[in-house]
Amino acid sequence: MPPGAPAPGYAPPMPLWFAILACTSGTAGSPFESATAGQASEPSHPDAAYTAEEAAAAMTEGIRFGLPSGTGLWAVWTDFLSHGDETCPGAEAVEQNSLAVFDPYGCVASSGYWFQGAGGGGVGMLDTEMDGTADSYVEMFKADGSMRTPQGDTFEFGGAIELIIQGDLDVAEVEAEVLGTYAYPLAEEAWLVEGVSTSVYYGGTREAGIWRVTLDGGVTVAGESVGFDGLSVNGDCGLTPTGKVSVRDAVGHWYELEYDEATCDGCGEVVFDHNQPLGRACADVSPGVLYSFSATDENLMAAWR
Repeated sequence: MPPGAPAPGYAPPMPLWFAILACTSGTAGSPFESATAGQASEPSHPDAAYTAEEAAAAMTEGIRFGLPSGTGLWAVWTDFLSHGDETCPGAEAVEQNSLAVFDPYGCVASSGYWFQGAGGGGVGMLDTEMDGTADSYVEMFKADGSMRTPQGDTFEFGGAIELIIQGDLDVAEVEAEVLGTYAYPLAEEAWLVEGVSTSVYYGGTREAGIWRVTLDGGVTVAGESVGFDGLSVNGDCGLTPTGKVSVRDAVGHWYELEYDEATCDGCGEVVFDHNQPLGRACADVSPGVLYSFSATDENLMAAWR
C-alpha cells in the first residue's frame, strides 16, 4: 500500500452541510413545506397612485418644458468659454469653443470662471455631401464635465446631442439623438434650469415650417419622468399625437397611454404597471414636443436664408 493511501474500506467523513441536509429531508418534509403545502403563490400587484386622468395630466406636465436642444446648450457653452483665457482653459480652447481640462481639480481663469472636463460642438450649416456646398443644418454637442461662474453657479454637462436637418426650408429630413444629463440654474431654457436627464431619438420631416416627427425614449425634468414609444405629432391624426406616452410616479411605477388612432381625439386607455387598465383619459403632449423645436427654427431660418 503506498504511503499515505487510505486503508481499504475507508470512507471520507460526510460534510457537515450534507449531513444536516440528509437529516432534514425525510419523508415528512420540512416545516416550510408543511406550512406552504397546497398553497398557490399569488403575484402581488402594486396600488396605483394616479387615476387615469391624473396620469394623463402628469404626462402633459412632464413634457411642458420640451426636449433639450443643442441650441440651448451651445449658447451656455460659448458664453462660459468667452470668459476663459490663454491659461485656462487655453487660447485654442477659447478660439475653437472647445474644452480639454483633464485635471480633476480643473483650472480658474483670470475672470474667476472655473473649467473642468472635455468637449465641443457647433451649430450651423454643414457640407455633408462634401461637394463644396453647405446642404444641412446641424446642431452638435458632445461633452463631459462642468464649468462654474465666480458666483458659484455651475453648468453641469455629460452626454451628446446631434440634430441633422437635410434639405431646404420647404422640405427637409430630420434626424436626432438627445442623450445625457445637463443643468444650469441661470439658463434661459426651463429644462436646463430644472436639470434634465434624457435619452431620446426622433426623426421625420420638416415641411414649410411644420415638424412631423416620431419620438422614442424618455426624459426626466424637475423630477417628472416621461417616456415615448413611437409617439408621433403632425402625423396621421394631424396635431393630435399618436403612439404611446408614459409617466412614472414617485414610487417608480409606470402609467402608459396609447392614443386611439380610430378617434384621433388625443385620448386612449391608461394602463398601470403594464397590466392594470385604469380607464380612458386624454393627454395633450403635442405643444410640449413642438416647443422643443422653436429655438432650432429661429436658427434654421437665419442659416438657410
